[in-house]
Order: sequence, then C-alpha cells, then structure tokens
Amino acid sequence: MLKRIENIIPLHYRQKILKKFFSIAVSYWRRISRDCDPRKWSNDELKKLAPYFTGRIINISGGKDLDKENEKYNHYFVNSDSFTVANYPTQYPDKCQANDLFLDLSVPLEDGSPFLAAYDVVFTHTVLEHIYELNTAVSNLCKISKDIVITVIPFIQAFHQNEEYYHDYWRISPYSIYNLFKENGFDTVYCKWNNDPIGNIYLFHIASKKKENWEHIIMRNYDKSFIQGPGAFRQSLLSNIKIETMINTKIKISDVIE
Repeated sequence: MLKRIENIIPLHYRQKILKKFFSIAVSYWRRISRDCDPRKWSNDELKKLAPYFTGRIINISGGKDLDKENEKYNHYFVNSDSFTVANYPTQYPDKCQANDLFLDLSVPLEDGSPFLAAYDVVFTHTVLEHIYELNTAVSNLCKISKDIVITVIPFIQAFHQNEEYYHDYWRISPYSIYNLFKENGFDTVYCKWNNDPIGNIYLFHIASKKKENWEHIIMRNYDKSFIQGPGAFRQSLLSNIKIETMINTKIKISDVIE
C-alpha cells in the first residue's frame, strides 16, 4: 500500500503534505502549551520568582526591556528599588533609549568602573550566546552584581544572527552554566529548562553570592529529584532511542545545585 502511494504521489508533494501537517500540529501545540515557546515559558519563570528580589536591578543588553508579550520586564520586579537597562550601543541602535547605560560585556570591566558591584540583581535574557568572549561576559555579570545574576540562555535553538549587528556562538548545558558561575564565586540556586519535545529549549538560571539566603525561598519552587536533561524528550520523539540511553540522560538537580 505504501509503495503504491509512493508511486502515485511524487516525493516533493509528499514532503509538502508532511510539512503542512507538521506546521498545523506545531501551531496547535503552541496554543495549548506555553512550554513550546521558550520566551513565554521563561517569562512565566521570571514572573514567579522576580517578586522575591529587591534593591537595584539592571537588565543588561535588554533592548527596550520588552518581554515579547506586550509587557516590560521592569514590571516583573515589583519589589525593586530601581530598574535600569543597559545596552551595547552599536547593536540595534534603534532599541537604545535616552536613559540607557552602555556596556560591552565582551570587554573586562576596568577598576573604578561605575558598574562594579553597583546592582543587587543582574538580569540578562538570551544574550550570552551572542558573545564570543563568554567567560569574560559571565565574569562581568558577576562583578556587576552584589548578589544575584539571573540568566536565560538557549540550550536548543536554530542558528540566529544579524550579520551587521551580532553573531551566534554558544549553546549552554546545565553543568556548563553551573561551572561558569562557580568559577566567579557564585553558586547556582535555581536551574530549570522547558524541555519541550517540539519547541526551542531555554535554560533559566539563577546564581548567588549568598546562597544561604535563597535556598529556603527559591529551591522550594521545584523538585530536586532526577529529571530528564534538556533535549531528552525531543530526542525520544525524533529518534529510535533505547530505554537505557534515555535513563542516562537524567540529571539529578542536586548535582547541578550544591
């Protein structure tokens, strides 16, 4: 039967039909699952946790501070004393605003920089993958923060860049982001991923200089047992993966959060 269909319907038509079917299925899945859209998923995570944070807060390389759901990230941090946006001036100049600060994360902060330990909370969303000098960028985030760094970064996402303004360099695993911050004196206190079988996958990570102040607040927001590593569900959907291999993709959160 399948052979007869292959003979009747040319390959390129079969591909079009499958693509259309998949497009409809994904569109429906996006409507019923916010996890399928990592931006919406990470917005939900931030809305849940942002009210815990007080003091001076900065969104670094935040553009116009928009969450792509018609709201500003500024409004998430309802208990902040102040909220500032910093941008890299040559990247999308049209997104820079008059009251923005300008910062290049790829260049080490100099002694005496006004950014040093100037903010209680540093927030950056889908920025680090576009900075080749990744270690320098993470070091700068940690130097700017007195306590908390909130980072959202893709683990699975198609190559994306604007040749004139920015390139795409990195995808980060839970263990990588844990160690990047650990090397700069910050402990991971929260790390989650949306692990959707179809959509892109983001890591949502919070690191702190003062871990003991946050364990009882943040770590109660998720199960610390073994869970599937990011991308595992997609792998099981798209390939004939063996059960024992799926077991090996599990991560114990306590291994990522000491």
